[in-house]
Amino acid sequence: MKLQFSQKIFLIIITIGLVLPWIILFILGIFLNPAKLFSSVPTFNISNCILVSILGAIPFFILAWKIRSIFRSNIQISFLHKTGTIGLIVVTFLVSILLYLSIWIDYFRPGGPLYPTGDGIGLGLGFIYTLIFMPLGYGCGWLVGKLIIWKRKR
Repeated sequence: MKLQFSQKIFLIIITIGLVLPWIILFILGIFLNPAKLFSSVPTFNISNCILVSILGAIPFFILAWKIRSIFRSNIQISFLHKTGTIGLIVVTFLVSILLYLSIWIDYFRPGGPLYPTGDGIGLGLGFIYTLIFMPLGYGCGWLVGKLIIWKRKR
C-alpha cells in the first residue's frame, strides 16, 4: 500500500511531535551535562516517557490534521488561509521548542533543577500552552497575509 502525499506529511508531523521532547533532551544533555544525561537515562520510567510523548504530540496531531485537510481538498485555498496556516505551523513549532528548551535547560542546571515540580507540570501540561497559542499563530499569519495584500494594492 503506497501512501499519498497528504498521508506522508501527516505521519511526518506526528512523528516530529512524538520525538521532539527527546531530541531536545539529548542535544541539550550532550552539550550541557553529558554525565547527568547518561546517568539519568536508565532511571527514566518508560510509561512517563510515552505519556510525555503522547501529550506533546497533541498539538502536532491537530496541526497535521489541518495540513492534511488542506492537501486533500480540491478547492482553491485563499491566500489568507495559506498565510494563516504558515503562522500556525511556525507558532506550533516555536512554542513547543521553547517549552522543551526551558524545561530541559533547568533539568541540566549544574546545581540541579530549580523547580522540579514545575518541570514535571511543564512536561505533562505544556501542550496546553501550545494549544492556546495555535489560534493566535493562525490569526497573526492571517493578519500578515492581509498586510501583504494591502501592500500589493498600494
